[in-house]
Amino acid sequence: MLPYSAVISKGATYLRYFEKQTTNRPEPKRFICIVVIDQSKEMLQVMETPPREDDFDSCQFFGMSDGLIVYGYYELHQLIIWLLNDKGDGKREWSLKHKVNLKNNVENYLECAKDTRNGYIRLIAFHPANTEVFFLGFGTKRYQYHVKKSRFEFICDLEQQDRVGWPYDLFPYTYPLTGPHLFHDSS
Repeated sequence: MLPYSAVISKGATYLRYFEKQTTNRPEPKRFICIVVIDQSKEMLQVMETPPREDDFDSCQFFGMSDGLIVYGYYELHQLIIWLLNDKGDGKREWSLKHKVNLKNNVENYLECAKDTRNGYIRLIAFHPANTEVFFLGFGTKRYQYHVKKSRFEFICDLEQQDRVGWPYDLFPYTYPLTGPHLFHDSS
């Protein structure tokens, strides 16, 4: 699933969309798309998400970082991040930003991965102002990962939090109330 996924950028709204595909499998595979609504251009567009190597579609995340639309997922020990390039006139395409094999390249990966349940690692958020930084969930523990430092930094353990109802998750910002735009002179 693409949790909490609605982004507004340059007057267009980007929403997650699920479409069931009919296949020969007992259960149909869900096909995940992004719906783009641009009211100023009176345009509705359905975009495919970037290609995946596996069939597991529940670890994806869609959002914004440094003013760019970002899509990412974790699969087969790899963190894969795509940026959306808006070429204008409804022409949009994904470009690969990062493909990092965490198991082989991150110094403290195995130490952090032991905190997962059944090896389940989730990409849970993008940094609001830096496309090199991501937040991941390893079971109930939350980590920050910086591509250039190639190391996980522990943030918190949600198991130690008082849980009532829905479990807590990580929201590194609330756009546009905070972010780099506050530090730019608008005059």
